[in-house]
Amino acid sequence: MIEIFAPYLLIVMSWNDLDPSATMQTSQALYIDEKTCIVAGEERLGLIEEDRVERLGKFQVDQIRTENSKFFCVRHQTEIQKHHPLIAEN
Repeated sequence: MIEIFAPYLLIVMSWNDLDPSATMQTSQALYIDEKTCIVAGEERLGLIEEDRVERLGKFQVDQIRTENSKFFCVRHQTEIQKHHPLIAEN
């Protein structure tokens, strides 16, 4: 078996500024390097914005006008952390 370690985690967050806590949505994906992660994040935000503009053209409502999105590329830890709940730790 070949294992591939993808160290960059793309996190995309979308929300509505009128009620951010109730409308927050996130998605995650792994990428092999930071450049690829950033390109993927920018493409995803472009698609989200295109969809928002298209819906805003059809429906002139504040809910669509106040939608917002952001992305982060976060580097994973390089070590694997193990947890053994059945082994007593002293």
